[in-house]
Amino acid sequence: MKISIPSKKAFWILSYALFFLINILIYFFLDMETDIITDFNIFIKSWCANIVFLISVYVIYQLENSKIGLASIVLLIGFIFNFGQTAMWSIGIHTNNEIGTGNIYGAFHCPSNREIYISISYSILCFIALSFGMALTIFLKKKKIRKKDGMRECIYRVSEIVAIPVVPLTFLKIIMTINYSVKHGYAALYYSGFRIPIIFEFAERLFFPVLVGILIGSQYRRVKIVYAIFALFMISYCFAGERGNWFYDLIILIWMHHRFYEKLDLKKMLKLGLVAFFSLYILAAMVDIRGYGLANISIDDIIEAFALGNNPVIRFLMEMGGSLSVTLMVMSFGENMFQFGNTFASSFLSSISSKVAELFGVHNVYLSNYLSQDLLGISYGAGFNFFAETYINGSYLYMLLYGVIVAMFISGSCDEDSNKFSFRIFIMCIVTPALCSNFRGESLATFKSIMQIGVLYPLTIWIVNKIFYYRR
Repeated sequence: MKISIPSKKAFWILSYALFFLINILIYFFLDMETDIITDFNIFIKSWCANIVFLISVYVIYQLENSKIGLASIVLLIGFIFNFGQTAMWSIGIHTNNEIGTGNIYGAFHCPSNREIYISISYSILCFIALSFGMALTIFLKKKKIRKKDGMRECIYRVSEIVAIPVVPLTFLKIIMTINYSVKHGYAALYYSGFRIPIIFEFAERLFFPVLVGILIGSQYRRVKIVYAIFALFMISYCFAGERGNWFYDLIILIWMHHRFYEKLDLKKMLKLGLVAFFSLYILAAMVDIRGYGLANISIDDIIEAFALGNNPVIRFLMEMGGSLSVTLMVMSFGENMFQFGNTFASSFLSSISSKVAELFGVHNVYLSNYLSQDLLGISYGAGFNFFAETYINGSYLYMLLYGVIVAMFISGSCDEDSNKFSFRIFIMCIVTPALCSNFRGESLATFKSIMQIGVLYPLTIWIVNKIFYYRR
């Protein structure tokens, strides 16, 4: 990687490095030494999280030539999942089931103010480390003027062919998921005898990449049919009460639409916001209903789920922000309860192949299952996240390394000309959802997605291009 140091941006990266150092000192010498924590302390720390997010996005914004790129979207998603609840607390909004109002999962106790405070502080440190890793990489990477690389037609043809089995298999998986959820409830999808053949899982993983490939490869000439397929995908999963399967993808599609197809002016943004508001309202209701299963609910359950008092925006942020509870619980249990060696290293080896991992004597570690079933004793998934995983591996600095990986994949998106789609644009767009999955998952699943979507699938297209298109 060639390195260049533009003097204009040196101020931002040095300032953020100092900001990082100050927060490290605050965490170890102030937060960790404070014994008595009040609601006011949590309120102030919640605002600290907001300020950290705004500063981080602004620094990335400046380093990416004052444009909103995919790196900023990664930070936005990271903030929503880890600080969604604290953002609400900072403006005085609270709910009856937020963190600190009762037992989090199963028999896990109602967390104290100190536990909440320390988990927020640690999450802030992880967020800054992630942001600094991304900022440093963007700062050091030498910008290149990219030209048309002749890959567009190959991307389109391969995506079109792969879509033939992938799209039907994905919708068949959704139908099976809805059918089981209707009968047994949402929780039964993950902690019962329900199993989906691996071919369906793999097909769904390729669903978004093939749609992006068709959009980019056709220069958005297939925009209507692609959007229709994705809308059906999204609506179908809503009936099962699921949102993780499409949330990241939707944000990337909106960004691509604005960047490469049609600018979204204020009027269009307002219309989009209105649609999003009602969509969130319906989704929040479906989240309530999913716990019972559609076949088991009554009219009263439906009325309560769609009551006007259920503000969709607040509920959305509160539920998404629940990842903070995982960090809190892991920190409360302590590192000694997670004696698995370095889970990031084992996940990386397993992402390549389970056979490769076995050569090094490494076995897969399913942290979410271990936390939910072994430590919490619950029959549903508490989930996991990278911030919590850095804690059990001994250092928040793993997030700095992950920030470098993220930026290596997606930095430079704002310098691309929409009329000169490159293969790199395609890779950046399809891999971003996989990179974001760490905010509500563990490294094993995230690294597998990155390997399959960000490496193997693009490599397949590149090989096909070399064989069938290069000479021509």
